[in-house]
Amino acid sequence: MFLFLQYFTGNKDQETPVQNIFSNPVVARFIRINPQNWYHNGSLCLRMEVLGCPLKGHWSPAARKEIRSPDRLDFKHHNYKEMRKFMQVIKNECPDIARIYTIGKSYQGRKLYVMEMSDNPGVHEPGEPEFRYVAGMHGNEVLGKELLLNLMQFLCHHYYAGDTHVGFLINNTRIHLLPSMNPDGSEVAYMKVKYKQQTLLFVAFKDSKCMHRYIVVIVCLHVFLFTQGSELSGWALGRWNQQGIDLNHNFADLNSLLWKAEEENKVPHDFPNHHVPVPDWYNTDKALVAPETRAVIAWMEKYPFVLGGSLHGGELVVTYPYDMARDWAPSGLTPTPDNSFFKWLATAYASSHRNMADPHRRMCHYDDFSPGRGTVNGAAWHTVPGSMDDFSYLHTNCFEVTIEQGCDKFPPAVELEEEWENNKQPLLTFMEQVHRGLTGIVHDEEDHVIANAVIVVDGHNHDVRTGLWCHNHFSFHKYFGSYNCILMQNKQ
Repeated sequence: MFLFLQYFTGNKDQETPVQNIFSNPVVARFIRINPQNWYHNGSLCLRMEVLGCPLKGHWSPAARKEIRSPDRLDFKHHNYKEMRKFMQVIKNECPDIARIYTIGKSYQGRKLYVMEMSDNPGVHEPGEPEFRYVAGMHGNEVLGKELLLNLMQFLCHHYYAGDTHVGFLINNTRIHLLPSMNPDGSEVAYMKVKYKQQTLLFVAFKDSKCMHRYIVVIVCLHVFLFTQGSELSGWALGRWNQQGIDLNHNFADLNSLLWKAEEENKVPHDFPNHHVPVPDWYNTDKALVAPETRAVIAWMEKYPFVLGGSLHGGELVVTYPYDMARDWAPSGLTPTPDNSFFKWLATAYASSHRNMADPHRRMCHYDDFSPGRGTVNGAAWHTVPGSMDDFSYLHTNCFEVTIEQGCDKFPPAVELEEEWENNKQPLLTFMEQVHRGLTGIVHDEEDHVIANAVIVVDGHNHDVRTGLWCHNHFSFHKYFGSYNCILMQNKQ
């Protein structure tokens, strides 16, 4: 047994996290913290015992290289007011390609802001697909929000700098970015910690050869109000909206309606295999539907989105529909008719990520996603009735996947720069997929555009429709191959 001393310096302000590393890093199996408060000024002594084994090799914190981004972006956490101001700054810097609009309000009255980025903002151009990213559905999963704010700034700066990659996306895509679908929950998760800078004295004792027990005494540490972020104050703090509703379980369950109709052999002639209507009861005041959910549904129905990504945190994987397992099973592989293309979409993001598809990376928690190279069918992981992805696929023309962008739901601000580098290329690559597939405008023999036309692929049990407005454009996502398509005028 021997004694070693380390002095760790704390924060100088209320926002900047400080990381301190032990001289001898370990994989902690047990951590016991015993705070004692006997000072009148509110300070406390903190005894911490760490029991674990030495940490060596690639995953040693001492060997970890800091990732720096070449992009000069605003790598910090933003509360609601700061987010709103930041979006306005981007709009003012790039007025020719940026537009801010709102799609509704949260339960507590906060507006749901969307940034549109396009070479002709505010206008749907014929043949130009519409794309969306939605972040912050779970308010405590803030990484997606910060990455979308970074993405807005990146697209703005690089478009005017002449970046051809960004120029293609902006000039040929109508991009919609909703950084905070659940701003009320996000504010709960964001509540500031209040503490003062202190010098910490770490005293540690070590014994045994394999299992190392560190008894660490920290003196003169002010009381922390741990209310910021999921990792500090609880895994679920801010997850739900202020009605206590999990928004990703709050969309209409169209899966059950479709599957029941399939069992009764009603699909597709007596019951549609696409654009499944929302049941009447769901639109009544008695239905427990959050205002945030209703706002997003109205948004989906207003804009002819083709592709979308729902950004989450707490894991490192891309999940694709169906999210809900049949027969209300807790989990089970439940593919859609477009399973091959959904796998393509998920792989496009995961394979572009710095770590997600790496079969040798450390698991975030207990789930091993290496068999799918960072992708998994949502229902095969765990069932999610009423998910936004399933609703989008069954009620609209939009294919959507869930992107779990990082192990930590509320990472420290010092890690945001690295997370941007992890996710920058995947965010751009995934947007490019909106240009894959069959697209066009349907005309009749007299060259009149046909609204609400149904495009059927022979042998494929999921159709799409042309829009009811804006030149009746359609996009049909398919995996590589040859297909026989049939065009029919919908009589509904």
